[in-house]
Amino acid sequence: MKRVVTLGAAVATVVCLLTFANATRAASTAEDARFMTEVKKVTQKKDLQGLLAMVCWDQVDAKTRKMVEGHLKDVLKAPVKDVALEDYADFPFKANLKVIKRLRFVANDNESSFVPVGEKAEKLMIAVTVE
Repeated sequence: MKRVVTLGAAVATVVCLLTFANATRAASTAEDARFMTEVKKVTQKKDLQGLLAMVCWDQVDAKTRKMVEGHLKDVLKAPVKDVALEDYADFPFKANLKVIKRLRFVANDNESSFVPVGEKAEKLMIAVTVE
């Protein structure tokens, strides 16, 4: 009888974990959609301040901030024909957020520019290299 109870508890645990995993994935998908809607909106408007508001500035010094601002200004200068959010787990540099995705900005000449993206308080934000 004990084996049946243990098996029942194991099945119940797996069902709970799968339910939680699906809820987490749905929240992540909703956050991806929210983030991309905002990115596309500021990109279409060429709204540098709006894009800068999506950056996590934690641990970022003034010099690095200026470089990031310049890079994002350059990204918006080019005619952007597409923006995509891609999974990306192997970011090779130390960033102020754990990089889990990247934004790909594709210009009209098919050149791409990439920006690392991390998560802070369950919200996607542009990450910044800090070293």
